Amino acid sequence: MPDILLISEHVWQNLEPQQQRWLAMAAEASAEHQQTLWKQASAEALAAVKAAGVEVIIPDKAPFREAVAPMHASYRGTPAGELMDYIETMP
Repeated sequence: MPDILLISEHVWQNLEPQQQRWLAMAAEASAEHQQTLWKQASAEALAAVKAAGVEVIIPDKAPFREAVAPMHASYRGTPAGELMDYIETMP
């Protein structure tokens, strides 16, 4: 999702531990809600463009993944490889 929640280190450190927990819980809940809203808005936008007669082509990603597999393998055991593995686990 394109939104990001930020807080300054100064403000965070001046919060009580309980306030930090509350804020972290609220941020997590809002992120889950935002993901739901984002999926819904994306589906509605896709339906609208299709209804307007736009031909939507959703590519098959498998050939691309196969083509870049050797490059991904070359990064195994590096910080970049760890980041790529993390990204792969994201929904």
